[in-house]
Amino acid sequence: MNKGKIVIGFLVVALIAVVAYLVTELIKISKASLTYAGAKLNTFSLSKIALTAYFKLNNTGNASVTISNQEYDVYVNGKYVSHMNYSNPVVIAPGENILPLEVVFSLSDVIKAGWSNLTQILTDKSKINISLKGKRTMKVGFLTFSNVEINETFNLGKMGDNATT
Repeated sequence: MNKGKIVIGFLVVALIAVVAYLVTELIKISKASLTYAGAKLNTFSLSKIALTAYFKLNNTGNASVTISNQEYDVYVNGKYVSHMNYSNPVVIAPGENILPLEVVFSLSDVIKAGWSNLTQILTDKSKINISLKGKRTMKVGFLTFSNVEINETFNLGKMGDNATT
């Protein structure tokens, strides 16, 4: 047998093994559940609500994964209020990680979604659930995966609880 064919065959098998390993690492993170870890209210005014929600994620794999883009819709009590695009890279190292998700919307967005939401925000934040639904781009090694789902919900009333900065 030709040594060149053996080398090429070995390289192909090695490449397949590396790709399989990287895909397995990404699947571990994609399947890991996010746990609400708190939030930081950055701005709360009549014109704008800006917050950073933090979620814990335990990377049980051995490889770091980078989230390079997140695009999601923001819902208040199930009603659409805004669309967000967050392009700051976030690296998920092996072990426990804290992931930030930026959320910005205006009270006029909330009014469009329903007057009762505005009344609740101003009177009882614990009755407000904010949902983020969309996609993110994740990279592990030399592989990039687009359209990985985001589907998280947290309660505005818990903003001060366990807030992470």
